[in-house]
Amino acid sequence: MGSTQLTGMKEMTGDDCLEWHLTANHYPPLPTILLDACREALTALRDEDPECEIDMPEGVQFRGRDSTTAREIADSAHLWGLV
Repeated sequence: MGSTQLTGMKEMTGDDCLEWHLTANHYPPLPTILLDACREALTALRDEDPECEIDMPEGVQFRGRDSTTAREIADSAHLWGLV
């Protein structure tokens, strides 16, 4: 598993690929409650706005904060192969 496999998975439908990546390409799996935040992060990164602040889902914090940047989400969830 890893970035090479993720790059190949980009051919899947967007949501299918992202859900697969979070649940099967991480150990332990990342919860699917993060899908919306990851989608927003990918959109911001594709729009060249890595510092875009993204709200985390209700009840989820990132390093003690209720929001974080698209860059931090991409780094933590290893999303760069999908940008």
